[in-house]
This record gives sequence, C-alpha cells and structure tokens, in this order.
Amino acid sequence: MCIDLNVFLLFSNPGLSSLDGVVYCIGGSNGSTGSKVCFKLKPGSPKWQRIADLHIGRFQAAVVAFEGRIWAVGGCESWSPLNSLEIYEPATDTWTIGPSLNTPRRGCGLAVLKGRIWAVGGTDGTASMCTTEVLDMVENAWHPGPTMTFCRGNVSVAVVNEQLWAVGGFSGKNFLNSVEFLDPGEEWTSYLPVTNDKDTAVKDEGDEKENENPEIVIEIAKSNGDE
Repeated sequence: MCIDLNVFLLFSNPGLSSLDGVVYCIGGSNGSTGSKVCFKLKPGSPKWQRIADLHIGRFQAAVVAFEGRIWAVGGCESWSPLNSLEIYEPATDTWTIGPSLNTPRRGCGLAVLKGRIWAVGGTDGTASMCTTEVLDMVENAWHPGPTMTFCRGNVSVAVVNEQLWAVGGFSGKNFLNSVEFLDPGEEWTSYLPVTNDKDTAVKDEGDEKENENPEIVIEIAKSNGDE
C-alpha cells in the first residue's frame, strides 16, 4: 500500500509517538511559531487524520505514549521554551493540562522508565542542559533527577533492558557522539566510543585477520559530573 504522507501542512520539529499501533504527530512549526495542529495515522489507513488541537502551540516538544495516553512535554511556542505538559486522551479526543516542569525546556528527550516519565536534557533557550526531571505519578509532580555527564540539547533517548539511554545531542558548543545510560543506582554512566585505525588487526579464534572496516570499541567510564 502506498501511504499518502501529506498531512495538509508544511511544518518541522513535530513530536512523534505511537500508541496501540496508531502513529501520532504532535505540534511542530511552520515558521517562527509553534503549531497546535495534531494528526494520527491508523494502521492500514492511506491518510492522516486531524485530532484535537493542543492548548498551546509547540515545536521541539518531547512526546511519549504512557498509560494509554499521549504526553507532550515542553517545546517552545515561539523561541522561549515551555514548561507546560499536555496529555491527550484518544477515547475522548481531548487534551488536558498536566503538571508543569520545574524548568522550561525544548529539545529534551522523553521516556518511560519503571512507571515514571523522565525528561532528559534539552535547552532552556540560552544553554544546553545536563539536568533531568522525573514525573511522580502518585504526587502528580516533577522532581529533579540525576544530572547527566554531558549537557545535551536535542538529545535522543530510549529505554532498553530497564536502562535509560541518552545518545548524542548538542552541548552548546559541539555536536556530541557520546552515549550515556542510567544505571540501576540512578547514576549516569558514560559510554565513550573509540574508533580504531583501519590497519588494526583483530584476532578471531586465534587467527589474525585484517580489519576491513574501523571497529568501534566501547569503553565505559563512570560519570563524575564533569563534561
């Protein structure tokens, strides 16, 4: 099937997530301001469908599916970051306002780990951030989480094997190729990629073979809070 990806508007930096096989496209920008417009794409459907608008237009928002709903965190309406949270209920096609972040942030990572939503890094509009926040579902409030080793704006995050991973991003000065994860003690551990020379020989079952491609070796360094 050929899917028509035309979602009626030209825009950039939307949030994207999936829930029960449905893809949700949240907000974005078609200029210098955030859009309230949202869409969904159902399995097997050739067309995107409009859903209810956000209360606040936002682009570079972080979006995640959790507890049968879509959560849109932060982003920016113009260029100043937002601290607001909106929650979409598919059954009623409505957005409600949730608890605000302690710090406005755009371009943060968002993931669910052990029943809590984590907002990771991002930028406050002037600098990339090393801080994280955790949404306590019982208290319905955000609390400070452990600080990352590197400050990361526009960071990508994922949960794998009950570990929260943060990959790349922008430090405020440089684009990053570093990776770190949150260990069981909720301390960030850095993975430092090292590229071997092309001429490096590797041993395989006792035989030396020429390494045709540079091998990426991963070293582990415990986070000390310094960049």
